[in-house]
Amino acid sequence: MGAALAFDPARAAVLAFGGTVKQGGGSKAAATTWQWNGTGWRPIDVGVSPPGRTRALFAFDPSLQGLVLMDGESETVSAPTCAPPTAPDQAGCAGAVSPVQNLTDGWLLSPSGWARIDVTGAPGVGWAAVGDPARSALVVVGETQPPPQGHDGTWQHTSAGWALLSSTGPDYGASIGIDPNSGRLIAYLGQQPYTPPPGYMAPDEPGFTHTWELAASGWQLLPPANVPSMAAGVLTPSPDGSQLLLVNTSGESWARTGDTWSRYSTDNAPKLAGAQSVAAATDTTHHVVVVVASNDTTGDTTWTLSGHHWTKQPSTP
Repeated sequence: MGAALAFDPARAAVLAFGGTVKQGGGSKAAATTWQWNGTGWRPIDVGVSPPGRTRALFAFDPSLQGLVLMDGESETVSAPTCAPPTAPDQAGCAGAVSPVQNLTDGWLLSPSGWARIDVTGAPGVGWAAVGDPARSALVVVGETQPPPQGHDGTWQHTSAGWALLSSTGPDYGASIGIDPNSGRLIAYLGQQPYTPPPGYMAPDEPGFTHTWELAASGWQLLPPANVPSMAAGVLTPSPDGSQLLLVNTSGESWARTGDTWSRYSTDNAPKLAGAQSVAAATDTTHHVVVVVASNDTTGDTTWTLSGHHWTKQPSTP
């Protein structure tokens, strides 16, 4: 659950890696590489696998001509060893949780399989990545080291190695993508309004929707013209690769048109409400967007967008 997605040009397919998998009554970080074959997910043999992880960066690096996997977290939760409570006021018990391990390694997936790569000079903690054809680079947004000591920034990996592209970055948690019409780097972050239940000592959250663009002076927050609904979302190319698409947890699809957003017409909508995370990648060979929405209660759901029609798929990685 919660795997990272990326399109692999060499295999002409969307791949998934990591997330969590159930283990007895607990869970652990997954280390399987999956391939979407058009009707379902299947594990593929890629030799020695990177360590399992969640929240990983997974994107195509034009300078290495392969998919790069970086960063992420590893955590193991074991099943409880005591009996569950039998009365409402009886104390319960939980399984043991290993300390969260922040991973800082890097891996390259080529047609021959996975291989470890040197990521010296990369951000210490990355939270978004995308391949930039114009720069022939992998662009990563992150921090120099875990907060509160680190500072935000944007890095690029080219044939010359890692270098700081900008000392600025969009807010933590933003999704980044390339607008194929302008070639510009775009970032999006949204949050639904939230009102806590009665008795909860927490403030109301008004919600927001923010779009940034990377300019020569750094990331710029764009004026709110024709903004999408206030909801979390993910950026990926449209099925035909001609537009930058935003898919949000309200089930809306938006396309970047010039300097603003416009609704991307579909005859139905994916049901993504309640998802804790949403990952997406576009198969530009077969013209299909693949989305995996993860929910701690219901698990993963796979949706595909072909043309202007969304389809819920029975298979999940």
